[in-house]
Amino acid sequence: MKMYEIIETANDVAFQRLLVREQLCPDGKRSTWTVGEASVVAEPARHRTGIPSDATCLRYLVEHPEEAWTFAGRAVWRSGELFRPLATHVRIERFWDDSERGRSANELAEAVNEWLRSL
Repeated sequence: MKMYEIIETANDVAFQRLLVREQLCPDGKRSTWTVGEASVVAEPARHRTGIPSDATCLRYLVEHPEEAWTFAGRAVWRSGELFRPLATHVRIERFWDDSERGRSANELAEAVNEWLRSL
């Protein structure tokens, strides 16, 4: 496994833990929270294939203005719990560099990893 893949996997697991710990699960409505100086917005997402009809699919945008990054993730909730398998249904999908530095995907993943570990 390459270093980037290790950080990517660690970020996905930390994102899963963040969602559970902070209970960032709205009932299919748009919701906003502040976690560790970052803004977290959840909004309904289209249902994914193979998801039960009583599950809630959400898209999350996490923006940290001070550290100048944003990431998008997705999660499926069912009966107040993340839907399993977590590695399939709860993932970080994309990073954005909100600075003018032009950081690489690896640098952004590392910055997000540092933030997630600090929580």
